[in-house]
Amino acid sequence: MKEIQNYVNKLKIGSVQQYENMAVAPLMGKDSKLDYLVFDEAISLGLNVSETGSVQSLRFSNNTDKEVLIIQGEYVLGGKQNRMVSRNVYMAKDFDGEVPVNCVQQHRWSSGMGEGRFRSSSKRAPRELCFAASISQGEVWNEVNYLHANLEVRSETANLEDAYDQKNDELSDYLSNFGYEPGSVGVVAVIQKQGKKVYSADIFDRGDTMEKHFNKLLESYAIEAITGGEKAEQNKKDMTKFLGSLKDCNFNEQKPISLGRDFTIMGNNIQGSALLYNKTNVYVTFSTKPERINTGPGRRSGRERLRPDISMFNPNIPSGRFGTGFRRGLFGGDEQ
Repeated sequence: MKEIQNYVNKLKIGSVQQYENMAVAPLMGKDSKLDYLVFDEAISLGLNVSETGSVQSLRFSNNTDKEVLIIQGEYVLGGKQNRMVSRNVYMAKDFDGEVPVNCVQQHRWSSGMGEGRFRSSSKRAPRELCFAASISQGEVWNEVNYLHANLEVRSETANLEDAYDQKNDELSDYLSNFGYEPGSVGVVAVIQKQGKKVYSADIFDRGDTMEKHFNKLLESYAIEAITGGEKAEQNKKDMTKFLGSLKDCNFNEQKPISLGRDFTIMGNNIQGSALLYNKTNVYVTFSTKPERINTGPGRRSGRERLRPDISMFNPNIPSGRFGTGFRRGLFGGDEQ
């Protein structure tokens, strides 16, 4: 998709910031003239989110007077379960309809915990959960449990939020070493782990939109980085090469949730998505594809086979038993 590739190619990489095994560089560009709200703003100004009765969809009613940008991985707290938005959305002013989501809190299906009303979160799901969302709900639950096991996090409801909460001190150490660069419309990040480099890029059409998402994005990188690794290298050449890899990717257009043109991005070692509106690149995100064995019907991912015993860290899962759905009787209803 030339419009997206050309936009990314024109961005300039700024000064690299580095801490431990993570390095981040700003991407400098020009602002578009679009005027919209981001999710955190909109939900406090009239955007209503409600249950549909399905795990994998929520109803959004935009009662603000502006369009709304919601990026994939936005974390939505409340309702019967916490969810993450699974698609990028550029929402019309009068939009009233369903938006696809994935559950990131497996062992709860009740609003009787003071969580009846949905609200936005300061968190964004990490890249591996965003990729898992393109496979299945079960794979999203697999990734949440894998993350908990890898970080030695305990969570009674297998809640993604618990990983961020219990690792707050380590995450704060990372975030305190990075700051938003005025004028930047995006960032490119590299994490050094297990002898390999993991790249991510998140790019918006405006600097103020990037600034509003900055801490949320940095924390989603850092939750992956805190598992440890060699000190990251401050290498602009490698970052430039990663951004340039977009030219070898396939762009597959799909029906948008609301306004604009919605694309998935796939390459040999790259995955991501992009959202355009009136020829403006509102949001482009792509990253190194997570390593996994191909998952098809009846097959478990390589992560699931190789992960440590999840029951060590999640007391709700009996030792030797792992499931990707709700068990009848335990939650007072049918499997979801």
